[in-house]
Order: sequence, then structure tokens, then C-alpha cells
Amino acid sequence: GDLSSSAGLSFADVAGASSPFEALSMVPPAGINQILFVIGAVEGYQEMRQPHFIYEGLPGDLGAARAKDEAMPRLQAVEVKNGRLAMIGIASYVSATLIPGSVPAMPSFFLPH
Repeated sequence: GDLSSSAGLSFADVAGASSPFEALSMVPPAGINQILFVIGAVEGYQEMRQPHFIYEGLPGDLGAARAKDEAMPRLQAVEVKNGRLAMIGIASYVSATLIPGSVPAMPSFFLPH
């Protein structure tokens, strides 16, 4: 499909870029503005629903701080497991980037060309 019909740019063109920065430089300024507008709209909506932690609440408070005491050990275990998985994912991406073939399950489209 087309990413920008006015610029004659398709998703395949951007996907063929050699780096994320090159891909971003291919997007017309109006496209960048649309992306920033959507991000701002989502952030604004979230701020209307739950005020920023500076004004009320705690950073990252998604309700766990208000959970019942008996639920806290489970929530803490889930958080630790998610953090470990994130670290494994980042470490495997770095390994696959620095040592080609070191992570056989890594799809080739995640790796730099």
C-alpha cells in the first residue's frame, strides 16, 4: 500500500531502507506531523483520564499501588518476570546484531541489512 500517495511513497520503499533513520527521512514532513499529532492526542487523552504523576499519584501507577495486600506478591512476581523477559529480549537483539547467527530464532527482518 501507499504510505504517501502525494509523494509516491509506499510502505515497501520505507521497509527497504538500510536504517531506521533513513526510513524516517523518507517520510514527508506532513506524515511526521500526523504521527506527532496522534501521539499528542493519545497523551492528552491519558492526561484527562489520569493526571500526570507530578500533580497526582506516582510514576507508572497503573493501579497496582491500590491493589489489595494479598494481590501484591503476585503483581510483584509478574513485574519481575516481565522485566527479565525484556532484558533477555534486548540481550538477544544485541547479540544477534554483533555476532551474526548467534540467535538462530531471530527473524532476519529484525536485523540491520
